[in-house]
Amino acid sequence: MQLLKTRTLSFTLMFAIMLILSSTSFGKLSFMIDSIGGIDAKAKYLVITSKNLESKSLSLSLDAILQAYELALESNNPALIALCDLQTGIVLSKGNNTAEALVSLKRALAYYEESNHQTEIASTLVDIGNAYYFNNQFKKSLIFYNSALAEYSNLSDSLGIVSCYTHIGESNSALENYSIAITYYKDAINIAIRNSFNIYEARNYLNLSRLQLNNGITDSIPIQLNLVTKIAKVEHAPYIEVETYQLYSKYYNLIGDKSEAINYLTASISIKDSLNKVETSEFDNFLNYTSNKGDNNIEESKSTFLFWVIIALLLVGILFLLFRIKNLKTIHNKYITKCTTELEAFNLEIGDLNEDIEQKTKDRFIEIDSEISKNNEDGKALNSSIKKLDQVNYLKDIFLSKISHEIRTPLSGILGFSSILESELALLEDNSLFEFANSISQSGSSLVTLLNNILDISRLNSNNMTLDFKKLNTNELVQGVVDTYQAEASLKGLKLIFDTKDIPDIYTDNHLFSKVLSLILSNSVKFTEKGFIKISHNFDDSSNMIAISIKDTGIGIDKVYINQVFEPFRQESLGYSTSYQGAGLGLPLAKKMSVKLNGNIEIESEKGSGTTITLSFPAHQSGKETTILSTDTTKPQQDTQKNALPWETLSILVVEDDSMNQMLYRKMLKKARILEVAKDGKTALSIVEKQIKNNNFELVLMDINLPAPWDGIKLMNEIRSKWPAYIDIPFIAQTAYAMSGNRKVMIDEGFDDYITKPIIKSTLIEAINSVKNI
Repeated sequence: MQLLKTRTLSFTLMFAIMLILSSTSFGKLSFMIDSIGGIDAKAKYLVITSKNLESKSLSLSLDAILQAYELALESNNPALIALCDLQTGIVLSKGNNTAEALVSLKRALAYYEESNHQTEIASTLVDIGNAYYFNNQFKKSLIFYNSALAEYSNLSDSLGIVSCYTHIGESNSALENYSIAITYYKDAINIAIRNSFNIYEARNYLNLSRLQLNNGITDSIPIQLNLVTKIAKVEHAPYIEVETYQLYSKYYNLIGDKSEAINYLTASISIKDSLNKVETSEFDNFLNYTSNKGDNNIEESKSTFLFWVIIALLLVGILFLLFRIKNLKTIHNKYITKCTTELEAFNLEIGDLNEDIEQKTKDRFIEIDSEISKNNEDGKALNSSIKKLDQVNYLKDIFLSKISHEIRTPLSGILGFSSILESELALLEDNSLFEFANSISQSGSSLVTLLNNILDISRLNSNNMTLDFKKLNTNELVQGVVDTYQAEASLKGLKLIFDTKDIPDIYTDNHLFSKVLSLILSNSVKFTEKGFIKISHNFDDSSNMIAISIKDTGIGIDKVYINQVFEPFRQESLGYSTSYQGAGLGLPLAKKMSVKLNGNIEIESEKGSGTTITLSFPAHQSGKETTILSTDTTKPQQDTQKNALPWETLSILVVEDDSMNQMLYRKMLKKARILEVAKDGKTALSIVEKQIKNNNFELVLMDINLPAPWDGIKLMNEIRSKWPAYIDIPFIAQTAYAMSGNRKVMIDEGFDDYITKPIIKSTLIEAINSVKNI
């Protein structure tokens, strides 16, 4: 019985082996077109043959696909015709027959678009791009590569996307758009790494290295080529090794290592020769196979005889193996029993280990939940603190705005009336009382400066200051500030010198820069009793920074205190005598403003010898073009007509609710042709309505903070809405609020200019002059 089973098994195995060997013997015939059943099958076989021949012989590849195309036409199968068109176009494009290739490729594309085959559409667009690329029409190739990229993106096809990135990079590199090419190569590498597309990773590293070498960039070449070499060995891609070794040779030649360059070039030639031999052998075998179809019958006879000899030998081998199997079965069963016992013991051990892991996992989850809860509580506490800080910051701004309003309103009266008193007492030649009025005026001005500085410090600390950076002429900007202090310096007998020279434009905020320079010049004039103050500048091309130096011969600063000058309210510790009034905010404020303008401030000083302060700010960058101010700083002649007050010919309406400021305006504007003062919105509307019968006012000074239900903005809009003639009449906003951004808000609301209280005669003259021609 056992013998019967053994014989039965032997004959079964022998029959199976005969079938396998028969299939192998006759396998070669399945690739012969005459033995393939059906026109479509023959055509598809020829398409595959054409693809296999692309790298060996384009002419044979073209012959194969043309035969396939004739069969496809005979079959009248649109999908098969499109496939043949596609392959024909690919072969023709590689042979540089671009015009004919595009005809075939576009026929294929039309079919796929009509059939809505998205993947084939994307693939065909790439092939059209390749046709243009092979013909050096790189701009056209980019159009089709980008279209293919869009299709692959819609399909979320990572392989197609990385392929398009590679082609787009190569076209841009050919067009010398190197930065764009590098971006696409790096994006392709990232996608290839994420998706393990090793060949594309290697190809793009090669493209990137080739481009870098062509441009003399060698830093990352060894790392990149080392990665490519590893990929080539893992993927068994000798053709990639050839390219890599060629680039290695070029790299070592570029850095001057001729020996290594020759070694890598020799290695690349050796691998390439081996590849050529293999390809030549394969190609010869293919030709021999196709040319010896007529000898197949002889070969089949030989194969049949050899087949039966092999079968006999195999039969003997099988019988011997069956005998050996019987002996080994017992040993195998014992081994299985032993393994089963060990496996059961291992499973018990695994069970105990799993319980231990589960317990530790639960404990760790509890710890993590506790940490998350604690972090959530800390987050809530932090958010609460942030809200409180925001609220405090908001209340601080409100407080400062209110304080500004409450201080500026009485200051307006103090400064206004002190100015009027100065004028009247000067006419009466009462020197002692004039000095009193002048002291009041100076004290009021100092208080305004202090208030402005405190508000600026607050806005800078809370980052609540809006800046308008633009290109400005450096000499004009500095000269404008210097002119402001020229008269004050002259009164003290000081020589104020601005050493102008060719200098690039500065990139800064006009108002804040002028404020910084004013603070420095104000200190220099204040603390210099004799000698000079010199302002000069230079430009450092390497850092693109403009340095403005202010040197004076003043009292100087003791070196012990030099590091404290930028701390607020430290004037007394600097050793200034009480004859120099101030809060010590000038330099600290200048420091904060300089940093806000992306600049810096440095100070050098020696007690009794003077001080030099250097401000550094970025120059405007626009290639190498700079606007240079002529060094001729001769000021134009002053217009003698400016001695006349600008309101003497105007009819003016003043809307002001503070009685002190009403008196001030009546006194200050008494020479106006017509002057009306309204204490609230209702009175103002009544005056305008009455005046409209005679003639319109030519200027309106509008207080923003008016008694309810009006404010300055609502009242201006009401007047212009009710009487359209006032649309073209200038309105000047006046307010005691001086927070950041108020001017822009007022201008955006429709005011023609904006002044802050206290109202100083010179400021009012400047504002009215600015709007007279509107």
